Amino acid sequence: MLEVVDEEDKLALEGERCSKCHISRAEDYNLNLFAGLCGHFLCKTCYTSEFDGRPSAECLICGEKRQRNSYVPKRFESGDVHRAIMIRLDMLKDLNLTIEDFDNNERRYNDYLEFREDVVYNLEFNIDTHRTEKRLELFRKRHRDQINKNISRMKRERMARENHLRAKEEEEKLKLMEKAKELEDARAARERLRRDRLENIASSRDPQAALSAIYEDIKREREERERIEREREKNKTKIVFEDNHPKKSRLLYKYVPFNLALHGPAPPSTPMIKTKRMGEGILQNAAAVRAGGFTPELAVKHCLADACACLFD
Repeated sequence: MLEVVDEEDKLALEGERCSKCHISRAEDYNLNLFAGLCGHFLCKTCYTSEFDGRPSAECLICGEKRQRNSYVPKRFESGDVHRAIMIRLDMLKDLNLTIEDFDNNERRYNDYLEFREDVVYNLEFNIDTHRTEKRLELFRKRHRDQINKNISRMKRERMARENHLRAKEEEEKLKLMEKAKELEDARAARERLRRDRLENIASSRDPQAALSAIYEDIKREREERERIEREREKNKTKIVFEDNHPKKSRLLYKYVPFNLALHGPAPPSTPMIKTKRMGEGILQNAAAVRAGGFTPELAVKHCLADACACLFD
């Protein structure tokens, strides 16, 4: 099984191959590859040489002309997966209509979603590409205003998200700086206190008494910190999940015996079953079963209750 897995991994690495020098990641595992919109790869050396002094070049496999900035570092093992994702991202820039653009008409919006998936599928698998591109161009002309409006809206939303994240990062940085300053001030205060105590001991006529006083101060400081920590734990905010529904007073559970209507004669009582020894020879008469409370008399009573049920109907 391990050999099969190793063989599959080797074949996957063989597929990650530069389209110019034909070196693969099976030969150089740390090979840096760039993927074009067509899903074909170029290693870093060939990528640099192909676009040396020119903004575009033809793919050596499919012959399509690609811009330099259309190649990005490879993120997926399969070039087909990369191509499918790039096509979808490119199409979603223009096919960005929402249900509000169709006056909240679900039928028309679902037809649009189906059209969008057909376009992406046809372009991904090269199915009737000429007709698909003509349909796409007609759709763009027909909905140009809505498309541009949504592009502007998404741009504003993206900028708002980026500004929010940037402000959050700045806030986190300020908090870290304040925390670092507090720690530094606390460290400097401890250092000053240590020096003052050492100078006090050195200048005192009774070093033993000065040392005892310092020990008492340290003990009081420790007790004060422990008291503050206990108060903090006591007053810590507890997260309470509350609903908006009015709370109803709930009564405690009270057991009510279940009254089963047999619609037939009552079965004999447990003492009678024991007296007449009706439970002898029953398979459940084992120690493990009796320990669980299921006695032979209970089994007999259950069977007799089933037999007597509904005899009066």
